[in-house]
Amino acid sequence: INLCDALALRTNSGVIRISSYGRRRRRAVYASIGCKPFLFQEFKRAESHEFNVFSDCTWLVPDTDETPAVEPLTLAIHYGDDLSSGSPKEATTEIVLLEFQKGYGFSSQRILCDQNGKHFIRFDSPIDCEALVTFKVDKSGRAVGESDVTRGSDSVEIPNEAFRLIDRKRKMRFEIAPKSLFGDPLREYAVEYKLRR
Repeated sequence: INLCDALALRTNSGVIRISSYGRRRRRAVYASIGCKPFLFQEFKRAESHEFNVFSDCTWLVPDTDETPAVEPLTLAIHYGDDLSSGSPKEATTEIVLLEFQKGYGFSSQRILCDQNGKHFIRFDSPIDCEALVTFKVDKSGRAVGESDVTRGSDSVEIPNEAFRLIDRKRKMRFEIAPKSLFGDPLREYAVEYKLRR
């Protein structure tokens, strides 16, 4: 599951409910994705607790444009004490439920040219959401063009002005921002990448 998937599933799809039955001392559950905790709760009696992993998707925005990190959704359950060996020791288990990839699902990109002379960026896997790509000069951050990405596309066209700067050996970056249902870019989920030739 990557950032596009999480934004598409933001309502009830990310709700995880954990229930316990009966009474037991020292029973607890800890749920986390990487270092981000979602639930730490003792279950002393019959009860249920829930959390939504997609309630805030900003944790899926990568810190750098390097290969996106994969982080597991881990559920650690402490059952209490195991007395089967004669002396009490902790009875625990840890389960990986899902794996999340930060970013938009691709790990590499390259610049290509088609038979009509148009230049575009090709990703190694498709982007699964509608997005706006803004091309910027690396040092100043000045925007020099924008292109739209359709859902399922593995490439985006580079505007002429942006490619002229690339051709002159200027360092460029591009920013991918997913679009809302109304077509507006969601800048809080934008990720910047270095444009690599």
